[in-house]
Amino acid sequence: MTGSLTSACWWTLARTVILCLLAWPVIVKIERWLQSLPDSRRSLSFALILAPFLFPELLVGYAYRGVTLSTPRWAEFACAVLLFVRIVPVGVVVLLASPVTLVSASAMHCRLMLLRTNLWSLAEWWQIARCYWYGPVRQVLP
Repeated sequence: MTGSLTSACWWTLARTVILCLLAWPVIVKIERWLQSLPDSRRSLSFALILAPFLFPELLVGYAYRGVTLSTPRWAEFACAVLLFVRIVPVGVVVLLASPVTLVSASAMHCRLMLLRTNLWSLAEWWQIARCYWYGPVRQVLP
């Protein structure tokens, strides 16, 4: 990508945000899978998830230099894939360390059922927003 340093920085930020949003469902699925495992298998699975951090970026970049140097689009694609592979373990660790939700799934369901009876109440919509903020958003915000 040619252009100024500013445009390159904006492109990097946009690519990272897009990759984080694309990785979010994968991270949630892996975290729930890890939580469902028994303790004896959880530590080995957690170590396998963190395996991409055993390979430094320079070594991986050197290994893929033939592919990435041929065209800039392949270089962007390879960078995006490598960044995605790095984002997922970090996201899993952050999600495992994030605070527990204060609103359970059944409480969210009950609040949504209550909203059906009083659809036009602004106070009900405010309560729904608060439930989402203290529930799922609080856990995935970090």
